Amino acid sequence: MILCKKSDTISIFTYEVNNNNSKVILPHNFSYSLYEVNVLKFNESLPAVNEFLHPRYLSRDNLQHLWKKIVSLKPWNINDDKVDGVGCPIIQGRFRGSISDGLSFVLDLITKKEMLSFEFYAPDYYEMKVCPGRDGRKSILKIDKLFKHSFSGN
Repeated sequence: MILCKKSDTISIFTYEVNNNNSKVILPHNFSYSLYEVNVLKFNESLPAVNEFLHPRYLSRDNLQHLWKKIVSLKPWNINDDKVDGVGCPIIQGRFRGSISDGLSFVLDLITKKEMLSFEFYAPDYYEMKVCPGRDGRKSILKIDKLFKHSFSGN
């Protein structure tokens, strides 16, 4: 999911393999072959304005609201796992609630001057179930929720 602002124009996009024909029933091998070709092409492409970039619609008011909410969370000041460490603090030489099958969250911020990348491993699991309290995890989960809510109606 992509949110961008240039001057007074705010836009949202998804960058993904688009399978619009999910209601069409195809033989498994045929369907898998089409999907596999698209995924391989997607994985080998450099991010660009190409067939994987899909503009999405949100009203101007909703776009401005989303932008203000994201900016209010000060995403450029987030401490991610590179700063705070992955998982929970080690207590008495033992890991708490460590997992190896979680999803990673990545937030890239791109400006004219720099690109910042923040990475979190399973922030929902660690924040909600094992060792809550990290501000960076709380922020990335709020950002994720805002994005999912904004993109869900599209």
